[in-house]
Amino acid sequence: MPAADNFTWTHKTIVHTTSTDTAFLNASGLALPAFSIVAGYPRSSYSMLVRVQFVLTSFNTGTYNITTTAPGAPNAVYYIDDDGFNLQGNSGTVTITANSNNKISGNFSVTVTNGSANTALTGNFTDMPVK
Repeated sequence: MPAADNFTWTHKTIVHTTSTDTAFLNASGLALPAFSIVAGYPRSSYSMLVRVQFVLTSFNTGTYNITTTAPGAPNAVYYIDDDGFNLQGNSGTVTITANSNNKISGNFSVTVTNGSANTALTGNFTDMPVK
């Protein structure tokens, strides 16, 4: 039986759901910073098209404020919209509500920007695997 879609996001009133999501404690072999959460769609049996990425300071339960996505900044959000444009979070929060048995759950409400316009990106994730 296929995995249930456990990551949902909404951008410009369009709702997306996927079960292709993972939280990485340490993803140095994947060229991702530690404490990265990624969600997207499968490209092949071994890779994914990442649409949503959070880089947090930890996976402890709590709320993480998004304030900037300057290189190296803690608590950053990156998003590739339906037109293929890269957007970056400039405000909002990512909240981890549960972290146990190598699975995390939470929600997010952030403002993303393309440099000239701001839009809302909201959603939630449930029982996302932590690797």
